[in-house]
Amino acid sequence: MRGIVTHKIKIGDSLQKLARLYQVKDWRSIAEINELEPPYIDSVYESTVYRDNPYVACVGDTIVIPSARAYALSNRTEAEIENESYGRDLDLYDDKPVEQIVKGELRGSRDINVVSGIANLAQQLMTLLTVKRGGLLLHPDYGSNLHLYVGNRDSIATRNKIRFEVESCLRSDFRVEDVQDIEVERYDDSYVVTAKIIPIPPHSEFDFEYKLRR
Repeated sequence: MRGIVTHKIKIGDSLQKLARLYQVKDWRSIAEINELEPPYIDSVYESTVYRDNPYVACVGDTIVIPSARAYALSNRTEAEIENESYGRDLDLYDDKPVEQIVKGELRGSRDINVVSGIANLAQQLMTLLTVKRGGLLLHPDYGSNLHLYVGNRDSIATRNKIRFEVESCLRSDFRVEDVQDIEVERYDDSYVVTAKIIPIPPHSEFDFEYKLRR
């Protein structure tokens, strides 16, 4: 059986990618239900090429998806839905600093902690910002270019570049619906970036903090 979910178009989205994400057998059914025509989605950041075309979905637009996953989630508990939406993984930061910022579900397994739900999303966003872009084997587009600003003279221009890079990376995660109130401050030998993350449902917004050491 299938249900209907909504999806807000993000940078890098395609109908094929959304079909895999929402367990839709034929990506063309998404195009049909939304009356989309080639190229279907313009997911380029700040592109205006198809902004006035009602048959092409652009970044920020919301489309509907006939999803088997939506029906499956309707029969699960709130905790199970959150874990399904945001995933689970090993706790890479030993409960810090993720748990200090957002309250997620942590389960112990002998001497290994597992982080899940919204805390897992926060942890993976931190990892995304920390890894140098191109440094992960077989994933050349994963990571950020924040390392380029380590050691730069503190200036408005440098802070703006850091802000732009952080926002671009955070928005690239399909579980992030919006990023607001990004601030970059200098403390001692570090830049501290704070932001408000609005994830896809079911969780509400949460505060996010990342420290870039100079």
